[in-house]
Amino acid sequence: MKPVVTKEHGSWAVLFIPVLTGIAVSRNYGLPVFLFIASVFFLFMSYTPAEMMLLSYYRRLPHSDRLKTARYWFTVYISLSLLSGIPLIAVYHKYGLLFFAAAALAFFISSLYIMFSLRKNVWSDFLAMAGLTLSAPAAVYLAENAFTSRSLLLYFLNLLFFGSSAFYVHMKMKLSSLKKSKLTFHEKLTVGKLNLLYNAVAIFLLLAFTASFPHKFLIMMAYLPMLIHAITGTFKLPEKVSYKKIGMTFLAYSVVFLLMISLSGM
Repeated sequence: MKPVVTKEHGSWAVLFIPVLTGIAVSRNYGLPVFLFIASVFFLFMSYTPAEMMLLSYYRRLPHSDRLKTARYWFTVYISLSLLSGIPLIAVYHKYGLLFFAAAALAFFISSLYIMFSLRKNVWSDFLAMAGLTLSAPAAVYLAENAFTSRSLLLYFLNLLFFGSSAFYVHMKMKLSSLKKSKLTFHEKLTVGKLNLLYNAVAIFLLLAFTASFPHKFLIMMAYLPMLIHAITGTFKLPEKVSYKKIGMTFLAYSVVFLLMISLSGM
């Protein structure tokens, strides 16, 4: 039976980069970290079959082989996630991870509710990213066994960064739906206004969050490629949108983000 895997390639960066930033900041490389990575990975894998199952129930679709496959792989993924995660609670007593798991579940349920009720939009994707990026502060908690301001800051840094990609991609999707070869300046502003507004707010919050930080230059450098791309991309809207190219570009920016955050000495 072929495994059920997400087709949204960009989500892999949103899965792994926050975890790696948390590990890099906490400098924790023991066995609990590998158990945590495995648990988060399989929990992420369970999302797509869970979405397929819920969509089938929500729309009251007849039972099919596709639904049976989704049930099978959801069970496999959740079981593997629990097998990896339970030792963190039972053996290492990292009870705070239950809070992160509950928060992530709440974000994903909210994302699915919006997607099923109002169709998939930028807010459903943003909520999904809010859930995925919780792996960054969770990784810090794993090392410090406490909820700290550093873990909270790392969460917002990851969320602001990856949230930008959600608004950018949805801007491109809106562009594709217009099916126009050329856009006036006013039309570009209309299509990209939400993307521009998000990035303006992100810049303000970044400056506010890092005002007293000794290595704020490195953190700003972590965001610079993404911010420039998001803003200039609003006014350089190509006739044909290549989502594969967008995904690869964001992956490169994510690596830069990981490197700069790692060097910042948070």
